[in-house]
Amino acid sequence: MLREIGSNFWMDPTDRYDEAVNITPEMFGIRGSDYTWLSTGRSAISMAIDEVEKRNPCIERIALVPSYTCDTVIAPFLQADYKVETLAVDGRLCIKGGELLDAAKNANAGIILLHHYFGFNTIPGWKDVKKKIEALGIVVIEDRTQCLYSSFETLDADYVVGSIRKWHGVPDGGFLVCREGSLSNKPEESDLILEQAKKKAAILKYNYLYHQQGTKDQFLDAFAKAESILDIQTKRYAISDTSLQMQACLDAEGLKEKRRQNYAYLLEHLTGMESISFLFPELPKEITPLYCPILTMDRVRVQSHLRDSAIYAPVIWPKSEKLPEINGKADVLYTSMLCIPIDQRYGSEEMKKITECLYRCFE
Repeated sequence: MLREIGSNFWMDPTDRYDEAVNITPEMFGIRGSDYTWLSTGRSAISMAIDEVEKRNPCIERIALVPSYTCDTVIAPFLQADYKVETLAVDGRLCIKGGELLDAAKNANAGIILLHHYFGFNTIPGWKDVKKKIEALGIVVIEDRTQCLYSSFETLDADYVVGSIRKWHGVPDGGFLVCREGSLSNKPEESDLILEQAKKKAAILKYNYLYHQQGTKDQFLDAFAKAESILDIQTKRYAISDTSLQMQACLDAEGLKEKRRQNYAYLLEHLTGMESISFLFPELPKEITPLYCPILTMDRVRVQSHLRDSAIYAPVIWPKSEKLPEINGKADVLYTSMLCIPIDQRYGSEEMKKITECLYRCFE
């Protein structure tokens, strides 16, 4: 097998999944009165916005989103003609309850969307302001994408959205849950073209890594073409059958254990290293991390050095051009944070390689 760490998930073409599946977002500890599985997280946000406007036709078209976020979160609001305002995060991506309440009032927000970052509970003051936010008539959407497998409580928001694609090799997949009432206009048709394009790319990567068939450029080009299909979607789709089956058969406990072990390895072997620091230097028992985010003022060189050793550490996220002015602490994160892959495909051997590579980088 060829060795590389990170980047797109591959798919073993010999894997088989159960045809009959009946799963709900309750598998992530998310409960509500109704839900729907969708193709993407951005579709879930878009559908939530539509649902809010059906129920609240006079809602103020102002959305408050964290100052550290991505294009796919902002785009559905802009497409729905909302003005987007930003909510300050601190240097550890935490949102303080009092600042959240003040920002909501100052923005005259109709909707607030909140993330938890990289699996960690980054909104610790929510309980202190939840009732006050509700009293203002503001609708809250919680994006659980990055903390799907962590066990801390949800925000008990009006709507909960998420994408499952960040965690394992499904072709697509997202969800929307509402706390009260029922959802209308649930999509029934899946995007078969996207499903097949994603499967093709993932199988090409598997064959390249495990059987030395094809070239790296071939599977990278296939992934790029699949993403372009996603980018030009003009309607909402239901999740594909393949993704639903893969999610139903996923070894979630194994996923949690591996990710925690890998994160703990890096904490043990890199803590105290000059030139980098951990965004989250502790790993509470209820946390399942998505990545291991580190901070370095020499990000471009570090990322390049890792890439030269076939370790692909992404930037999550590049600063969106659609964001209005943001606070300085978020700006620092946009320029200095790098995400080290720690997912369930890897173990101590790969974490050792990452550690040794980082030490060589700063020799």
